[in-house]
Amino acid sequence: MSTGYAAKTIKRSFEKEGVTGEVTRLLEVIIEYPYLLLIDSKEKAIEKYKLQVLAGLIKSAENQENKVSLYLNKSGKTISLGKIGGRQVKGFLRLFESNEIIGKFDENTDLIGNYLYVLTV
Repeated sequence: MSTGYAAKTIKRSFEKEGVTGEVTRLLEVIIEYPYLLLIDSKEKAIEKYKLQVLAGLIKSAENQENKVSLYLNKSGKTISLGKIGGRQVKGFLRLFESNEIIGKFDENTDLIGNYLYVLTV
């Protein structure tokens, strides 16, 4: 699985004689380190309520330091979810403990199992 890029969407509305709609364009962005990658699979599907809690974590992380990037891989596609503060990593890992999580500290350092907690500050 390649984790070198993530997709972000840009939505634009348009109107043209008799045609109205919205266009979505995908952009590739370089993944920022350190990061945590959630993998949504049939065996370990991510529950909707967890994503709602995660949205609140990301929103509350705006003023925190030592941010960790979050990505979601579903059906072989990786998208950026946002960033959480280092102090929120422990809560994030508890929330998604039944799901598959891969972490990377930098390009050469994988974080697996208890080593994911290295990102907590």
